[in-house]
Amino acid sequence: MDLIKLNFTSPLHLSKGKSGLDDSYDVLHSDTLKSALFVCALQLYGDEITKVSFLEAFTISSGFPFSGDELFFPKPFLLPDTFFAKDAKADIKLAKAIKYVSKPLFEQLLQGNFKPFLKENISHSTFLSHKKLVKKPFENEVAQHVTVSRTYENEGDTFYTDRVFFNQNCGLFCLLKVDNQELKEKIIAAFKLLGDNGIGSDKSVGNGQFEATWHPFEMQKVENATHQIALSLFLPKEHELKSTDFNHCGYELIKRGGYIANPENFNNSTLRKKSIYMFKEGSTFPQGIDFEGDVKDLNPKNRPLTHEIFRDGRALFIGYNIP
Repeated sequence: MDLIKLNFTSPLHLSKGKSGLDDSYDVLHSDTLKSALFVCALQLYGDEITKVSFLEAFTISSGFPFSGDELFFPKPFLLPDTFFAKDAKADIKLAKAIKYVSKPLFEQLLQGNFKPFLKENISHSTFLSHKKLVKKPFENEVAQHVTVSRTYENEGDTFYTDRVFFNQNCGLFCLLKVDNQELKEKIIAAFKLLGDNGIGSDKSVGNGQFEATWHPFEMQKVENATHQIALSLFLPKEHELKSTDFNHCGYELIKRGGYIANPENFNNSTLRKKSIYMFKEGSTFPQGIDFEGDVKDLNPKNRPLTHEIFRDGRALFIGYNIP
């Protein structure tokens, strides 16, 4: 498995799909990343790239924050009792605000050896670390803008945009699982082009540009895991959904859709994809089901395009032992 660090050289805005731009995700969801890489690979290699040869040939996690050498993983939606101190109702409130867990503590969670967290190990309300002080990976800045009519017939409309600025030696990282070396070289090239083009909203004004660096990654394997955690957005196939016992799961759903990005015809950028719901990163399911996930075509019904608009819901899972 490879670790890819995205070192952003410009601000980032990841739209939540609402009418306004005044709120941004701080996670680069796997379906967005995979689709963007697919488009870049098509630009580089043309007909060599297909759904089967590219989209379905590797899995990738979502992009999570890193600060220096510290990687932060999503807090699982299903937690062991040992996550909380006994009779500490205030700690439960603090725990709900935690979004990310540093790799050493995350590995303890996975192995079932986690001790109740300490308040002094919470940084900036949402980061739980084995260190007592962690530099916040990013800062949010909301900027005011105004639209001006070209004919000056109408008054300008004010709107706000939330952009994420990453601090020095901070950014987002993702994990890649690919077995084919030739395909991996294509993915590396696609990452390079994507970093130059930018990802997210407002790429045309220089947002979302990054430099990708590749690193080896190791995580201790969990023996006799009771559960599995999704590190990507997950869209199960119908039979996988029916075979899941949701009484033993922890999860949240997220609506995915948004506008079409088509470099060949910018007129299509006003079209919205069909919307689907996926399981969020950190969703936890019982072990024993060999999840594969699904890839959906979100081509809009009102004005079908001549090409598919794929969203990849095949997640990268890791084992998790809940005592």
